[in-house]
Amino acid sequence: MDVVTGDLDSILIREGTYDVSSLARMRVILVDDGLSTLSFAKLIDKLNLRNIEIFSRYHSLISPNLLTKTHQPSCAPIRKPIQAGTLGVIGSPACEHFGVKVDAYAGHLAHVADLLGCSRIEYFPHRRESVKFENLSNWKFHPPGVGTLQVLSQQDVLPEVFYSAMSSSLVDVYLSVPNEVRFAFGRMPGFPTDSNARPALAAHGINTVEEIRSSYLSLNFLDLGTV
Repeated sequence: MDVVTGDLDSILIREGTYDVSSLARMRVILVDDGLSTLSFAKLIDKLNLRNIEIFSRYHSLISPNLLTKTHQPSCAPIRKPIQAGTLGVIGSPACEHFGVKVDAYAGHLAHVADLLGCSRIEYFPHRRESVKFENLSNWKFHPPGVGTLQVLSQQDVLPEVFYSAMSSSLVDVYLSVPNEVRFAFGRMPGFPTDSNARPALAAHGINTVEEIRSSYLSLNFLDLGTV
């Protein structure tokens, strides 16, 4: 084994090229960096890079031929009673990084809650988010910087439904909680529809945002469309 990484681009930057075939001369173990693992798996399969193996908690969504021959990791199960009428939102730095207005984002999430039959919102922020929604009734905003699974494991109940626009953590929660919990995703004007953060993927026509949504659909999450 030559390299263990969660981001093939980081190796390619060091090599001075975004030509993934340049990795062929080394053995690489790819570990999780969110759902980008699934996008890189698609690229590895597309280019038939058999010197790259994957060690991932998302192994059930990846071709077995691409996985290491060792026991794959998994998310620890979280088994709690389900609180009917509560929507768990897996957050995004939509306001901080994409310029979405806080009021517009709150309106989007309130509309999602209505569509899913929920009267309360429990918000699990992205680590780069700042505190918001303080004055909204029936909203609970967890402290930024604490992982969603950690928060869920420490509380007494689980939301009835979880929603996100494009977070890897939505799948992490799915892999951890009981089957009765529902999952949904949607789109909001102002959210990105393409990604340039992974040059090696973009160079081969792989859009990480669309790959995340494709993963949601493969798990039968409800697609609310543009909300």
